[in-house]
Amino acid sequence: MTDGRPDQQQVEQETLGEPQESPERFERLITGISGCFTDLAPEDVDREIGAVLARIGDFMGVDRCFVFSLSEDESRHVVSHLWTRPGHEQDAVVLGTVIQDDFPWVGNQMLRRNDIVINVLDDLPSEAALELS
Repeated sequence: MTDGRPDQQQVEQETLGEPQESPERFERLITGISGCFTDLAPEDVDREIGAVLARIGDFMGVDRCFVFSLSEDESRHVVSHLWTRPGHEQDAVVLGTVIQDDFPWVGNQMLRRNDIVINVLDDLPSEAALELS
């Protein structure tokens, strides 16, 4: 900890031996993330978002994490940041993707501020047919 914030290695060391779904482990992740943006210079925000996405991706055990930005007129979400687990194909073309164009059902749910949980693609409703193509 050089600037008052725990670094990723410190957070990982503190969580060793805890179950993946441990509430304490999740709380430490959130606490560590919440301090990442305090007193951060504007030019460092994008880099820090990437580092936070990596921590979330590792915690969740997923291959990719995204941040979506809502357009000024609040009509669409655009992929503004992306993290891909090392060893997996990079999806650089995803940056700038308008979710409502390529994934209309998901985009519509996001605009309505509905939670979206997709554990298995077969769980998608018939309205999400374009997401499967």
